[in-house]
Amino acid sequence: MDSFWTAPDNLPFLISLGLFFGLSLLQGISFLLGLSLDQSVDQWVGVGDADFDTDLDMDVADGVSGGAGGIWGALDWLNAGRIPMLFLALTFLGSYAVLGYLIQLILVKITGGLGSVWIMGLVALPVSLPISRWSSVLLGKVLPKDETSAVSRESFIGQAAIITLGVASVGAPAQAKLKDLYGQTHYVMVEPDEDQDTFSAGDKVILVRFSKTGSGFLATADPFNSDN
Repeated sequence: MDSFWTAPDNLPFLISLGLFFGLSLLQGISFLLGLSLDQSVDQWVGVGDADFDTDLDMDVADGVSGGAGGIWGALDWLNAGRIPMLFLALTFLGSYAVLGYLIQLILVKITGGLGSVWIMGLVALPVSLPISRWSSVLLGKVLPKDETSAVSRESFIGQAAIITLGVASVGAPAQAKLKDLYGQTHYVMVEPDEDQDTFSAGDKVILVRFSKTGSGFLATADPFNSDN
């Protein structure tokens, strides 16, 4: 039975299962360290805030044609923006691996052999998507509400944040966290607004505007922080 799990014809499902456990382990470690890998991933890919949800809904409602529209529609159907992207990936990886192994196990019982790696890998893909969506909907009901953002990124400007990871200098942003008016925690990338400034972990800053690249915020030292 051990050879069944690692058989070459089960390679896509073995890889998917390995990624599932690997990402789950990283999320668990980040949680123990007081970090939030899932929110960092959302910030990196640019989802999990009100702007993303609005753009997604507008694209689907307007009937955007072509590949991009199809991608947005698929992401919306899969529950993107309502649960963290990391958890969305985990539901898909888990569903794909479990379904693939289950189909192969049934084939072994019926025919005595495994199905082709390419055929089984492709067959399991579309079937696993509804299962992934159903799992993500259930997961969204049990996750804490502050796992996803419910406010616009523009509302972060003028808010205080604390550098949590790395050293921020001009052109080299670091991770910072802040809480919005509803008490939800958000993770953003921050770099100094002034050339001579640098911010290290634990420093308090004020977000003043978006960075030129649009990937994060420019910040100044918090004048009300006694440590500065």
